[in-house]
Amino acid sequence: MRNPETDIAPVVGIAAKTLRKHFRDELDTGHIKADAKVAAILRRSVTPIRRMAAMMGRVFAPNKATLSI
Repeated sequence: MRNPETDIAPVVGIAAKTLRKHFRDELDTGHIKADAKVAAILRRSVTPIRRMAAMMGRVFAPNKATLSI
């Protein structure tokens, strides 16, 4: 969710026009960079869970070599 310059400017203590003039690149791409960081954090937090699930599957899965049909 992007914040309009008029909402951000008072928080940092400058006018919206000044914010746009000096931080145009950050305003245009900041949300993309933030989304990428959130995705990386989520990926890192899910990876151990996936590893554990894979190990549990190997431990509790029947041995296909001993099954006879």
